[in-house]
Amino acid sequence: MSELQSPEVSDLIFASKVRHTPVFSQDGERIGHVEDLALEKIAGRVAYAILSFGGFLGMGEKYHPLPWSVLNYDTRLGGYVVPLDKDQLKNAPSYELAELGDLGESERYREAIFAYYGPFGAMPYWMNPGRARRVLAGALIGAAIGLSASTAAAPARERAPLIQPEGTGAGLAAIGGCQGCHTSANGAPFAGGRAFATPFGAIYSTNITPDKDRGIGGWTAADFQRAMTQGIGPHGQRYYPVFPYPHFAFASRADIAAIYDYLRTVPPAPAQQPTNRMVPPFGLRSMLIGWQALYLRSVAPNTEGLDAQARRGAELVAGLGHCGACHTPHNALGAEDAAHPLAGAMAEGWYAPPLQGDSPAPSPWTADELETYLRTGISDRHQAAAGPMGAVARELAQAPEPEVRAMAIYLSGLMRPSKPRDPVDQASAAARIWPEGARVYASACANCHEPGAGMVRFERPSLALGTPLDEDRPTDVIMILLNGLDPTPEKAGPFMPSFADNLTDAQLLQLTGYLRARFSRDPAWRDLDGAVRAARKAAA
Repeated sequence: MSELQSPEVSDLIFASKVRHTPVFSQDGERIGHVEDLALEKIAGRVAYAILSFGGFLGMGEKYHPLPWSVLNYDTRLGGYVVPLDKDQLKNAPSYELAELGDLGESERYREAIFAYYGPFGAMPYWMNPGRARRVLAGALIGAAIGLSASTAAAPARERAPLIQPEGTGAGLAAIGGCQGCHTSANGAPFAGGRAFATPFGAIYSTNITPDKDRGIGGWTAADFQRAMTQGIGPHGQRYYPVFPYPHFAFASRADIAAIYDYLRTVPPAPAQQPTNRMVPPFGLRSMLIGWQALYLRSVAPNTEGLDAQARRGAELVAGLGHCGACHTPHNALGAEDAAHPLAGAMAEGWYAPPLQGDSPAPSPWTADELETYLRTGISDRHQAAAGPMGAVARELAQAPEPEVRAMAIYLSGLMRPSKPRDPVDQASAAARIWPEGARVYASACANCHEPGAGMVRFERPSLALGTPLDEDRPTDVIMILLNGLDPTPEKAGPFMPSFADNLTDAQLLQLTGYLRARFSRDPAWRDLDGAVRAARKAAA
């Protein structure tokens, strides 16, 4: 265990863990009975994966540590590939949990391996009812078809795994969110079919795989440039601005060409885009000629006085990153309000907060914190990414680090809160105002969020540091309670269960009011009842 005990890794802190993800040898053979990958993060320097193998239902496993950097996610296999064959892993040193618990911070490290994000706190995952059901179901299904328990497959996942980007074009496509928008819940990557609800109807994303009949296989590079920057297809068809071509117009021709070259390398998929369901008369694409004439004139960001890195960040934020598509208010015709860029807006039922001087974040964002948040979906001085922002972080995790760093530097320069505030915790006063909310919090939230609870001890941010409780509307708080947080299949991340089926509207109202009163100095939100009804509808 000399490697584990080296000074560089003695201060391992719990970051997150990938749950139920298969691991394969370099020969493509599934390795033993792998149930979990536990990720340990070392202050931004090194990350280890703890491979568990053998045992049954979480009991009797052996553990083998590997540097996280040597694991590669394989979309075809649906799991991680390690540079070992089965015999090498069998002969490699393995450890009991008690041995791993002898590290410098033994209790913390031991809990880190077992910690589970949820109302049950830190415990072996097989003791958690929700996880036990999933693992047991996998084992029983495997037994039913003649497999041994050691090879039982994990249950099927809803979301398609990310194609892991390699190279410039793939990284730029990740910044543009191409796969997230152009992949349906159970569809092939980039094959389209994801529905976007707008005030004008439901619009489905298109197939951008190189399939010649239903994708962009027959497009030229010039066709792609025109679609990306002018919103016009090869045959003159106009695109609805849910496709953010007003932003892509800011991207360089070289960046767009690199994305085009990358998309020609992804597997073609003959998926047909569903028919849009538009509110009359917005199904008439000819109306878009007038819209584009009026609004396809976005104002470029002011980069005066910025260094080269910040200017690149401004270009990506305004262009490929299309941050304003969610964070800038829109007018009645769906065009962005150029006079109020990044001033905060509603997006997909969530509130995208301001990304400039009006940011409600109680703690100022630094470039380092923002870069970590954009790449991992969490910041220990702020919050975890929720709703559409979770999908953004999922893709930015695959983007080139210098590009994400540039975006973070630019955005952190915009988000200078005029009134930085210290975290607040007014538990007694909040309980007097919202007694039922305090009771709901004690039963549903305290096990994870109270001082001394598992998530807080593992350096997850206090609720008082999260932006949602300081926003001028309760939308995001209610949406998080209704939707929860769930990491994607191939990435680690914070987990929080959905309370949509466990809390009544009255309990949601009380809990939301209590959280605001306890962890924010701002006045109580108005019309919580209406906000709960609206969030229920959006989350349905």
